[in-house]
Amino acid sequence: MELRVFSDLETFLANGPAWDDLWYRSSTILPTARAELVAHWLKHFAPTTRFCALAVAEGDRLVAGLPLVQRRIKGLFPAADLPSNPWATNGELLLDESADAAKVLNCLCQGLRQIGWPLLWMDMVPAQTRRWQIFLQEAQKVGLSTLVHWRYPVGIAHLPEDFSTYWASRSAKLQKKIRNSRRQLEETSGVPEIRLVCEATPLQWEKALDQAWQIEDASWKGQAGSSVLRTPGMREFYLEQTRILAQWGCARLAFLEVASRPMAFLFGWEAKGVFQGLKIGYDPAFARFSPGHLSWYLFCQTLIKRGNLVTVDFLGPLLDAHRQWATGSYPIGRVIIASNWWAKSLLACYRAYRRLRGRATEPDWLSTCTASAPEPLEPKNLPELLEHIFS
Repeated sequence: MELRVFSDLETFLANGPAWDDLWYRSSTILPTARAELVAHWLKHFAPTTRFCALAVAEGDRLVAGLPLVQRRIKGLFPAADLPSNPWATNGELLLDESADAAKVLNCLCQGLRQIGWPLLWMDMVPAQTRRWQIFLQEAQKVGLSTLVHWRYPVGIAHLPEDFSTYWASRSAKLQKKIRNSRRQLEETSGVPEIRLVCEATPLQWEKALDQAWQIEDASWKGQAGSSVLRTPGMREFYLEQTRILAQWGCARLAFLEVASRPMAFLFGWEAKGVFQGLKIGYDPAFARFSPGHLSWYLFCQTLIKRGNLVTVDFLGPLLDAHRQWATGSYPIGRVIIASNWWAKSLLACYRAYRRLRGRATEPDWLSTCTASAPEPLEPKNLPELLEHIFS
C-alpha cells in the first residue's frame, strides 16, 4: 500500500484515468467527482489556489482518493476543503468498495499530516456514509481531532417500476394540485409535455442551456442578480461541464412545454442509476399552473418509462417543494478535522460556540433521514455504466 500525493493539477490529470477507474469502483454517485470535472471546477473557481489530491494505491490501481483545495474560514484561517461550492459540487471521498476500508483510509488519514494543512473544513459531506464514518474513525486513531456539524437533509425519491404505485404514495393535496394544474393548462394553453435532452451536438446543448438560463433569468433569480446569466462566467462554466458530461452520456436537461413553448426546466445529470437535479426554474408567466410540481410529475413518469433509473436525488437542502416528491432523505454535514495544536484549539472554540448557542446536539431532523446517501445502481446494470465511463 502506497500513499500518493498529486500536488498540482497537471500531475492529477496525468493520473486521471486511474482516478476515474476508482470513481467507478466507489459508491460515490457524483460524476462531477471524476478527474476532468474536478479540474474544470478548479480552473474556474480557484485557478491560483493551492490544490492537492491524496490517493492510496495498491499495486497498479488506486483504492482511495481525496481532492482538496485551500480556502479561508471567515477570511482568516487557512484550511482545506473539497472542490465544492453552492454553484457546483465537484469533490468527494472515493473508496474502492472491495478494499480493506480501515487500512486504506488509515493510510489516507496519515497523509493529511504530510500536506501542510492543519485544518480541513469541508462543508458539503455525506458524513453518514460508510466511507466517511470509517474515515473519521481512522482520523481519530492517528491523533486527529474531528467534528461533524449536521447542516441539512437532502431529499431522495426511490422510483418503482410502475408510476401509479409511486403516485399513489403522494399526498392527496399534491395529487389535487397536479389535477387542477393540468386541467387549467389544457383549457387555456394545451397539453403539457416533457422534452428530454440527452443526446445532442455541442451546438444543440448550447442552445438548449441558453434557453433554460433565459427561463431562470426571467424569474426572481434574475431580479436578484443571482441567475446564471447575471453571474460572470457561470454560463461558460455550465456549458463546458455539460459538454464533458454529455460525452460520458450523463448530461440531462428536461423542458416542460405546452404548444412547443417552454414553461420550465430541470437540469442535472444521471450516473450509477441516480438522477441528480441541480437546477430547476420556470417562466413566471405560468406560475399559476404550478410548473415546478408539474415538471416533477411528468419528469418522474418519463424516468420510469425509460426503465433505467431507480432514484432521484434532489441535491441541496430539502425544501417543502421537494419534500412532497421525496420518499426519503439523507444528511449533509460539515466535517472539520484538526491536526496541530492551534487547529485543535480552533476546533475546541467552535465546538464551545455551538454548545453555547444550543447547537451541540444532533438536530431533530437527523433521526428522520432514511439513508446515508443515494445508493449506486445494481451490479446487473454496470456494463452500461462501464460503457459510459470509458467511451
